[in-house]
Amino acid sequence: FTTPIEIIGERLGYFSIYLDLSDIRHASKKRLWYLVGIFASLLVILSLLLHLLLTRLVINPVSFIRNAMEQVMQGRLGEQVSLDLKDEIGEVADSFNAMSVQLEEQRKRLLRSMELRDSYAQQLEETNRKLARLNIDLESIVEKRTTELQSSNEQLRSQIREHRRTDEAKRALEEQLARSQKMEALGLLAGGVAHDLNNVLSGIVSYPDLILMDLDEDHPSRK
Repeated sequence: FTTPIEIIGERLGYFSIYLDLSDIRHASKKRLWYLVGIFASLLVILSLLLHLLLTRLVINPVSFIRNAMEQVMQGRLGEQVSLDLKDEIGEVADSFNAMSVQLEEQRKRLLRSMELRDSYAQQLEETNRKLARLNIDLESIVEKRTTELQSSNEQLRSQIREHRRTDEAKRALEEQLARSQKMEALGLLAGGVAHDLNNVLSGIVSYPDLILMDLDEDHPSRK
């Protein structure tokens, strides 16, 4: 600080005071860096808290649901997601669990229908073989007994009656086969419903992949 010294309007000299401000400037810079450090630390802590909260409430539940959907798409019907959440993600998990159980029940019913159909088909095949053998035997007997028709007429009538009974049994089995074919049609319908549900699940599973395509490699939500 410098100021002139004047007496009765005459300047006699100057009065100067010198003060070193480096310590004050150094202290100001130190306080500034200290505030910047505190702000950066708070920002990092807040980011970590937000990341943990987002991971716990959104990313992890969505990952669980996605993994369960992939299990269902691979054929593991009945897969369940254990999420104790009361928000929209929890509702999606509950809906997925209910749908997975329904698909598993439909698959079991379809398998039972297919087993029943196979059983009826085997019975019909066995009956056809018996009928074929009976027809061969009947032709052989008719050819052998042509010259003895009068004496073997009663025996021939008995064989015809047996043939009629087998025909009635065949018609009964054909009716059972028709019923099994109806059950097979119902099974195909259930399979179509399951296929449509898989189409919906494919859209749900692919949507997170589309989200990942728009996220940067270092984005905090990418994991």
